[in-house]
Amino acid sequence: RRGDARAASRPAAAVVSARSEDSGDPEPDAGDVGVGDDDAALVVDPCKKTRASSSRSGATSISETTTTALALVPPKTALDPLMCRLNARSRTLAYPALFGMTLELRQAWSEEEVGTGAAVWDAAATLADDLARDGAAVALRRWEGMRARGAEDRDAARHTARTVNVTRGDARRWWRNKVVVELGAGLGAASLAAAALGARALATDGDEAVVTLCVENAVANEHAVVSTATRLASFLDNDDGARSETNTEETFSPQTPKCARLFWGDDGDAHKVRAWVRAVHTETNPHRETESDSYPDAILLADVVYGENACVWRSLVKTLKTLSGPNTVTLLSHALRGRGEGFTQFEEIARDAGFEVEVAETKSDAKDGLLAVTVTYVMWRF
Repeated sequence: RRGDARAASRPAAAVVSARSEDSGDPEPDAGDVGVGDDDAALVVDPCKKTRASSSRSGATSISETTTTALALVPPKTALDPLMCRLNARSRTLAYPALFGMTLELRQAWSEEEVGTGAAVWDAAATLADDLARDGAAVALRRWEGMRARGAEDRDAARHTARTVNVTRGDARRWWRNKVVVELGAGLGAASLAAAALGARALATDGDEAVVTLCVENAVANEHAVVSTATRLASFLDNDDGARSETNTEETFSPQTPKCARLFWGDDGDAHKVRAWVRAVHTETNPHRETESDSYPDAILLADVVYGENACVWRSLVKTLKTLSGPNTVTLLSHALRGRGEGFTQFEEIARDAGFEVEVAETKSDAKDGLLAVTVTYVMWRF
């Protein structure tokens, strides 16, 4: 679970590769030589590059970019581009819809004792993109329908329908001053995007090393996030009629995400998060005191459900149930893999716990010669 289950299910590294000496490369590429386990053969890591020594003793000159080790070279696979992205020292994420905001995230997925959360997985990048582009308007529209169906009377349904406007600007405006918690956040890409929309975000993960890295990235990108949120608020408020919809009782003070450890299923961790949520609600609107103030407005999850481990999914759903109030929307970005039996397990457990789970959007993207399918789910517990 981003610190125990995620780390346990992470495949063991096939090689331990030398670092590239070419620091100008945004990502490592072909050529590094690495050594695996003691019993493993010497291999060439296709995602790394190092300078091989040149032979000066004979007539034949070998280019310094040529790998000179005697090695078993694994065949190139369809996963190589993904592995290169995960093994890169950093990822750059750009958001044209947010005035060209750029995030630089340091990764450490290839380092020892660090779980899979130490890299930006594609589903996390997709969720961040959706938030930046239009405030995840499609998912909020789905949630709007779910809440309307669950309303007790027609007046409540009409009120619910007014709570989320699904135009491009309004969906982004919805996130302003919303309290957001991300579970299994890894490097916190989705939390950073939500914060850039003006949300107060808490990125949580069960891996202490990953949380430390998340803090580092949140601090490094603070200026980009805060300046973008401030500029977006001004832009949206200058739209016709927008100013009248802004809650003048709330204090708007954009911040980069906070980061904290949260083990799924740990009641103590979950209640600490609830306390943080309550404090932020009080800070942003000191005149509002309702039961829902101890619940976040939104919960984000990206690529946290994979493999088949019903025990882990029960722990995740337990935490979701603790954090979810009647006005909490959960957005889950999921990359389809294999037969999807693990997600089916998770969905059944969530429904048994009282959650509605619906597909908001399915995206197919031809990437790296493969068809990558990412599904955005909306969850709500009434």
